[in-house]
Amino acid sequence: MILLSSIPFFFLPKSLPKQGEEDSSNKSTELASFPEQENFLPDENQDGEDKEKTVTFREMVKDFIPSLKRLFRNSIYSLIILTNLVVVNGFVGMITFTPKFMEQIYGQAASRANFLIGIMNLPAVALGFITGGFVLKRFKLGVVGAARLSIAASLGSFCMLSLQGFFHCDNAEVAGLTVVYQGYRQVSYNSSTLLSPCNMGCSCSLKHWDPVCAYNGMTYASPCLAGCQTSTGTGKAMVFHNCTCIGTSMTSAANMSAVLGQCSRGTECDSQFKIYMALSVLGAFISACGGTPGYIVLLR
Repeated sequence: MILLSSIPFFFLPKSLPKQGEEDSSNKSTELASFPEQENFLPDENQDGEDKEKTVTFREMVKDFIPSLKRLFRNSIYSLIILTNLVVVNGFVGMITFTPKFMEQIYGQAASRANFLIGIMNLPAVALGFITGGFVLKRFKLGVVGAARLSIAASLGSFCMLSLQGFFHCDNAEVAGLTVVYQGYRQVSYNSSTLLSPCNMGCSCSLKHWDPVCAYNGMTYASPCLAGCQTSTGTGKAMVFHNCTCIGTSMTSAANMSAVLGQCSRGTECDSQFKIYMALSVLGAFISACGGTPGYIVLLR
């Protein structure tokens, strides 16, 4: 896809008109100021004859290393590159683990978590990029103004992300993880606690996370670890029956069945999740508002 998107760039002219040559009236603005232009790489060829001279591939390779050295001597450019490395690494971690975070902290299904991110966060990011570009054009911000806007957006997004840590639900009652199979509360980091006499002979995988909700209100890591022996239905409507571990719990239920998914955590958890999503969408919008100004600073 990247190669396909690069095709239009092959049709661009070899050189673009220098900023300020066609419209000298823009010299008063910050983006087109003459002192600023002096800070960039000087043109190697100034004569008209040299401009029409065809540059060979060999000459381009010969000039590449010196140009690269001059570029990385620019401290601002180097700092921007390092900043982008930090931002990209943080973004990759966030976008990778946010669905899992929503699943474990708020009891959301993995499919629902990804769906909410796609339908709410992505449009907010797109709107943020458009808004950032509009602010740049509306207020005629130069490089310094674009940098200030980018920094303000980063700080605003950081505040939104920080506030999200204060809104979370209590731990889910998962047999063998947060409570023992008899119903007593216990937090365990040992995978062996997932095994109990009620599922010892089932040869269950301790790494398979496919939670089911029993009618006694307890979540089990998988139907196998719940001791379920039979099932009916398909897909989301699948119901597991004769689950031996459900009958041995402290709050035993007459119905020894379980359904796919984690058990609901109540209305209070739903309210916390709504606040989390609102902060997430607002943070994504504010962060994207600084995207376009950040690119302007990088290009300039």
